Amino acid sequence: MAQMPYIAAVDAGIHQEMRRDPNVLYFGQNLATTENHEFVAAYGHDRVRVTPISETAEIGIAIGAAMAGFRPVVELYMAEFMLVAMDQVVNEAPRFRYMSGGQVKVPLVLKAGYGFTAGWAGQHTGSLTALFMGVPGLKVVVPSTAADAKGLMASAIRDDNPVVFLHHYMLTLSTAKFRTVSIWCRLARPMCGEPEATSRSLPRAGWFRAHWPRRSSSLKRGSTRK
Repeated sequence: MAQMPYIAAVDAGIHQEMRRDPNVLYFGQNLATTENHEFVAAYGHDRVRVTPISETAEIGIAIGAAMAGFRPVVELYMAEFMLVAMDQVVNEAPRFRYMSGGQVKVPLVLKAGYGFTAGWAGQHTGSLTALFMGVPGLKVVVPSTAADAKGLMASAIRDDNPVVFLHHYMLTLSTAKFRTVSIWCRLARPMCGEPEATSRSLPRAGWFRAHWPRRSSSLKRGSTRK
């Protein structure tokens, strides 16, 4: 597991539970768009589906599926996207089990990234962990290593309560993408702030500073380095 990339470990946790339990579903706005999609090829369109561009709809569908006995995982990509469906996230998913005296279970995982610090605008950069932690009945998971990511994803899917699974965006990138994003962030100062301030805001900032390429005098604005 130490050699497995972070985002691959998250996917491995989902694969593990989908193989183990046929009631685990996986859907989102950018999933199952082709027959070659990894999860579609493995489990078919009955369990892996693309959804409308509506967080209210896809989270509402997931809550209904969970109450019917399924264990849906919703790929939301960015934590802020849940803010447009807060009635479903706050008032519905975490409360039905308690309002029914335990007769209804809502085993639901809302998977989303946070900390998009590469100049992705104000509505894509928040860390909303504390916001969701204040909701009774809603569990929050924020793994920091690949091993944690796989194990906590599997545990979240097996839980009978709704879980918000938040993963840091920068930890999901490959080394090549790290390099491209870091250079772009250094150049786009009006959006990202000073390079040192940006790197300090990221997890394991010392590691990033040690591994990011140095900006050379030949690097022009808007260019990238391989």
